[in-house]
Amino acid sequence: MIRVMIVEDEPPIMRVITKFIEAFSDEFQVVGTAINGKKAIELLETEEIDVVFTDIKMPVMDGLELTERIRVQKPETIVVIISGFQDFEYARKALQFQVYDYLLKPIAPDAINTVLSKIEKEVFIRDKQKQRQKIMSLINEKHVEEKDIIEQTGYAVFLICVGAFPLIPNDSMLPAKSVWDQMDMEKRLASILLEEENSMFFNGKTAAEMVVVFEVKDKKRIVEAADQLACAFKTDSYLPMTLAATQNIVKLNDIGQVLEALRARLYISIKLFTSQTIWLNVKEEQEHVNLDTQLIAETIRSAAQLGGEQLRNCILTTLVKFSEVNLTQLQIVAFFYDTISSLYFKQDQAGKDTSSLKMDLDTAISNTVDNKSLAKDIAFIILGTNEQDTAFNDKNNIPDIAQKIEEYLQLNYKQSITTNMLSKKFGFVPSYISKLFRAYKGMSPSEYLTYYRIEKSKQIMLNQPDILCKEVATMVGFSDQYHFSKTFKKQAGMWPTEYVIKK
Repeated sequence: MIRVMIVEDEPPIMRVITKFIEAFSDEFQVVGTAINGKKAIELLETEEIDVVFTDIKMPVMDGLELTERIRVQKPETIVVIISGFQDFEYARKALQFQVYDYLLKPIAPDAINTVLSKIEKEVFIRDKQKQRQKIMSLINEKHVEEKDIIEQTGYAVFLICVGAFPLIPNDSMLPAKSVWDQMDMEKRLASILLEEENSMFFNGKTAAEMVVVFEVKDKKRIVEAADQLACAFKTDSYLPMTLAATQNIVKLNDIGQVLEALRARLYISIKLFTSQTIWLNVKEEQEHVNLDTQLIAETIRSAAQLGGEQLRNCILTTLVKFSEVNLTQLQIVAFFYDTISSLYFKQDQAGKDTSSLKMDLDTAISNTVDNKSLAKDIAFIILGTNEQDTAFNDKNNIPDIAQKIEEYLQLNYKQSITTNMLSKKFGFVPSYISKLFRAYKGMSPSEYLTYYRIEKSKQIMLNQPDILCKEVATMVGFSDQYHFSKTFKKQAGMWPTEYVIKK
């Protein structure tokens, strides 16, 4: 609803303007009238007003003074000046106060209808931008003050995760990122929206996630939209997609809390290599899994004595079996962590440094694209030295290989780079690349890429202090301005705008 106030000292003209406005569209409602600027200011202090139509020549306080006061006190309010004075000086002063439009008396129906049409579109766009900003705040901060909530539209909230649930702190090079970068979200959402529906999408807290928010009135539509989303997005992804949702209609101020609950449910329920829909308010039935995990672990430990090929095949068979019985990602991680830890001690390697074991395993799981590649990666972690580990044992080879990786990252930092792309280019499994690069630079490739992008953004902002933050983000390889700003603050200790001012 667009709330309108008319300020006019001639009642007949006020009635005509009211009639024109209310006849134009049900979206407009005249919620207040005033005979001069002073009365209008008093009304603005108690009523939410979107648009003010005001005459210029009025007693006590004229329209130009009223407009000036509105610009200071209520800068978002749209002001339309109405006057019978065809005088350029009045129009010039009105423009100084940033009036939206200028209508001359007697008001022609076509003229006011044109202005109303423009206002209707502008208010719609502005309200959607406000709504998007509020939802973005809720996604990241979990709360919006009640005074900032204008409407109580109901929403369907979907959290979509591509591939594995990320287990590593820096996820900028996950394979999921390339999927989201290549997906046309606008097109996908448009293909499933009903005529009266609106939707928005946002980057989630990790590179694997996307948040989709629908305006809905019916709970049945949530289930239908979830099915449509799952089918539509599956066609665009070579990785499995997990959709987490609640069947309840969500109010605006609850979106942040609901997303946190969805993320927690996603973490404990997601399955590797399997697309699925997880409902927050539906209890999952626990399947009885008849697996002798101790025997499986012992088989893997025995295969580790036979060499890389036998071990990879054994792990692959295990992963396939785990998928068949629907083990979760969390259960698989726990199994391999326990298995590898016990393997070290069984081999009388109690003194072996296992502090990086969890990091290596989390990296392998987070970057996995299929069972086969994950089996290869886990085998490397177990063996510690395998066919490709001779380079790591020869410390002289580390700088040469790592330097080539560093050069590649520097040359392609604007592009979407994933750990799997590095794996294919340099011929090593992701966990090995991470281990090797960390030995050389003291950080993982993804951490280095983020560091390098932020350093490049600093150079751009210093050379072009008037450049928009959104443009800088795109220039250094970030697809989302908000993510860029948060990453910049984490690395530089200040927001991008603060950096330019202080420098």
